[in-house]
Amino acid sequence: MARWKFVLASWAECSRGIPISKPPQHARTVFKRDNQSPSVSYKAHDVISNGISGAKVFKFVSENTCGGNVEKPAEALQKWMEPKRKTEVIYSTFCFAEDTIQALKQRSGASSSFVAVAAQFWRCVMRAREVPQEEAVYFGVLCDCRGRVKRPLPPTYFGNCLSPGLAQTTANKLINSDISFAAGVIEEVINFCTSEEQINYLIDWVESPDRDILNLLTEAGCVYGTNTVSSPRFPLYEINYGWGKPSDVHIATMHKIGIMFLSCAKDGGKSILVSTCLPQHQMEVVHHLLFVSVE
Repeated sequence: MARWKFVLASWAECSRGIPISKPPQHARTVFKRDNQSPSVSYKAHDVISNGISGAKVFKFVSENTCGGNVEKPAEALQKWMEPKRKTEVIYSTFCFAEDTIQALKQRSGASSSFVAVAAQFWRCVMRAREVPQEEAVYFGVLCDCRGRVKRPLPPTYFGNCLSPGLAQTTANKLINSDISFAAGVIEEVINFCTSEEQINYLIDWVESPDRDILNLLTEAGCVYGTNTVSSPRFPLYEINYGWGKPSDVHIATMHKIGIMFLSCAKDGGKSILVSTCLPQHQMEVVHHLLFVSVE
């Protein structure tokens, strides 16, 4: 959030020749530990709360609580980041209007518009990709933890304070269950990765000399999934560099199949725009599926 405010909002203020309203703070001492950090791993654990079965959430855990070896498929990360199969993909943006979002929230029992939209999108994209029924499918998200660390960070803190959340289930369970299942899994992964325990483990993992974000993803074995980027809370259409507000906003690069880029709508209302990148035949299926079940 703070990087977004500085890179876009503060940059726009500089472009208009006015003082920066919120100068960024660069202090990092809040994360310094006096004791030696334990060795931390990222492991999948069964969801046991709220009556959800058939799903796992990845958690940071101390190494001495882990048993067995975690398989690290060599090709999994490559498939997730850039499929070996050179398929031509297209970029599309979908608008979830306010009434559609409310209908999704009612059907899914979601606590937020983000969860409702993400649940619908995850299910439709995995169905469009024709993932084998017993294949694992994933939902990934980066959660803002500025207000959840001890002490809470100031709004002007310049730097990343994000906790990775990743959930796993099977294509069969995701697609053939009611949307409330997907929404419940997404809410669980958000609750896990924003808990105080997980944030403390994340800090320990960051301080570990052998930490590697790529190893984190390969441990998860991401092959088929939806990864969420950005947030509809960012008022992108309010940015003014001196020649007026933008007429349209899009992400510059998008190379991950099935990624979910969320942004606010231009009208300033409660609609949410979702952009993604898929092979053309899969995108056509998503176009058909995304809103048919909420009409």
